[in-house]
Amino acid sequence: MTIPAQSGVFGFAIQPAKVGRTGTFNPGSLTWYKARAPRVSLGTIQDLRPFPLEVGGRNVSTGAFKQGVFFGGEVDIIPRLENNIGWLLKAAMGTASTVTGVDGDNVSVTGLNTHIFRFDPTNSFNLPWFAVRCKTPGTTSSQDWGETGFDCRMSMLRFMVPNQGKVLMRAQLFGRDVVLEEQPSFTFANANFEDNTSTPDAGNGYIKIDGTEYPFLSATLDFENSLTRPDTETIIGDFRPDDFVPLSRSLTIDLVYKYENPDLYQQILTGSAAGTTWSSNPFITNTGANHAFEAVFSAPKAVPGASPTRNYTIRVRADKVAWQVAGPTELNAGGFITQRFTGIVLDPAANQEYATIVLENDHSAY
Repeated sequence: MTIPAQSGVFGFAIQPAKVGRTGTFNPGSLTWYKARAPRVSLGTIQDLRPFPLEVGGRNVSTGAFKQGVFFGGEVDIIPRLENNIGWLLKAAMGTASTVTGVDGDNVSVTGLNTHIFRFDPTNSFNLPWFAVRCKTPGTTSSQDWGETGFDCRMSMLRFMVPNQGKVLMRAQLFGRDVVLEEQPSFTFANANFEDNTSTPDAGNGYIKIDGTEYPFLSATLDFENSLTRPDTETIIGDFRPDDFVPLSRSLTIDLVYKYENPDLYQQILTGSAAGTTWSSNPFITNTGANHAFEAVFSAPKAVPGASPTRNYTIRVRADKVAWQVAGPTELNAGGFITQRFTGIVLDPAANQEYATIVLENDHSAY
């Protein structure tokens, strides 16, 4: 029998603190939000190994054993910008602050709240702990299956921007432990899903490098939190990981350029848009009068009560980026010329941010 996936359930909640090995997880104490998602691939992951070969038998394993268990996977979301997505942005970045009455460009807008998600300024190793829950439907409700992963941390947040359509967001995570349930009765703080007209359009925005807008065909922005691995975090006396710490963090930008001229290519290779001699100096953009890198996308829906009118908007910014040519210029017969570039975000000046995600809506704070 075929079971449709649409009746499945996905939700998440920020934890006030890590539960840990000796704590008790209380899902009823958390504020849970349900969200729509084109794809949910989350669940319990166990490490099953064959028993080692031993002298005195055949050259095959005689058994198997389990040596570890954790929760993990990934989920694809078309981000609705009205409210709940901010909690996932906070989980990916570390902290959030809110400015009332201005947009992301610091222009006065009554009724608008601008939320800035950034690394924790006191300790960039800090990431919020959160929990996720999933229900997999059965042929009948009595066969529904539920999994709630807790003590989760975000290992990657990816924004995928096509040349047409909606901006897509992918979140990858590890969870230290999991609760398994038959016939789960999950409850959520939001009775209804947010409006799909609050999802950002690829056609309603721009991508700029040092203030210059280029005609890009696609963009992928990867916020990587390189967490310690579950197998290295497991300690004697427990099958579950003890912790997850981001040993390194990065933002990588991948762009496909609809070729119009060699200016950016020349800058990356020679250091000048008019250069013809290769330079050993990397081409680095720094935020000054313009952002080193900025991607901005808005939804069709206006924020209620915002004056002048502002649509729900999300921005990704970086203050110092080193740029690279990612392969040769592509000349395909019967088609048009394309060129791929990548950007590696670097640690900027002391008074600047490594990277920020800016969300504009009417939610109070995260």
